[in-house]
Amino acid sequence: MQNQAAVEALYSATFVEDYLDYVENVPDDLQRHHSRLRELDMSQHQELLTELDNLVSQFEAEKDDPAAQRKLLVKMQLPLIASQDIGDDKIQIVQSLTDTIENKTRQLEHDS
Repeated sequence: MQNQAAVEALYSATFVEDYLDYVENVPDDLQRHHSRLRELDMSQHQELLTELDNLVSQFEAEKDDPAAQRKLLVKMQLPLIASQDIGDDKIQIVQSLTDTIENKTRQLEHDS
């Protein structure tokens, strides 16, 4: 009976150690991914939105010149495409974050 209690205590201690090892890096991973998402939002995406706003203002000012408007429409495509690329990067970061959490969960479930 005491041997069984000792074995269970050992398993519990091992589980707690493994749990702490697994979750120790999760906050760092979460923070790193969150920081990257913020960086994409605050720097790159905001710059593209400012550029796009300027192009829209120019487009509206060129009401009488269809050729100039066409040129501005072509110029507007570049920040829109870049913005879409940033969105794709953000989706990849979120997927990586989800994968990290799922992997840590699976490791904990496997060891329990």
